[in-house]
Amino acid sequence: FYTGYNRGYSWIKGDKGEKIVSGYLEDLPRGYFVFNNVKIPKGRGDYDHVVIGPTGIFLIETKNYSGSFKIEGDNWFKGYSTRKFRRKPGNQAKVNAWDLSKFLDKNLGKKIWVNAVVTLLNEDFKVVKKPKYYSVVYAGHLTKFILNHKNNLNKKAINKIVSLIQDYCAEIFYKKEDVEFE
Repeated sequence: FYTGYNRGYSWIKGDKGEKIVSGYLEDLPRGYFVFNNVKIPKGRGDYDHVVIGPTGIFLIETKNYSGSFKIEGDNWFKGYSTRKFRRKPGNQAKVNAWDLSKFLDKNLGKKIWVNAVVTLLNEDFKVVKKPKYYSVVYAGHLTKFILNHKNNLNKKAINKIVSLIQDYCAEIFYKKEDVEFE
């Protein structure tokens, strides 16, 4: 009972965190598409959020953890402990970004970089050593992080990727000006 209760609480807390991050992502300007709860064929899990826009593609893994964290590359430490955090949110984001990149490559016929991002709702973390293949961003700074990124995607590429991903998500958010209605 105790284990089931804790897993249920963890799922509810995670779901609440994903909804909060979705709200932040709705602040992105025209030209950005936000996909929530994406599950691609042969993927290893579901992706909390995928953002596609002029500054690139972002696979965002949301974590609604409590307490403080220290991040040294791929190693996470809870509080001021020297003991590694057993969960690997960075690895989860990297693997999912790699799976999405392979999926896009297979279906579009060209290599497309997907930026792996772990976003935390709790601002109490410190990145001591920047991870090599993913970024860690406070949820309140996520839209600014995306807008300041340097990958450039043109409108044609964005539309192709959006058309491909839209069938594999539970929810899409975009500005109505970005869609041409017939």
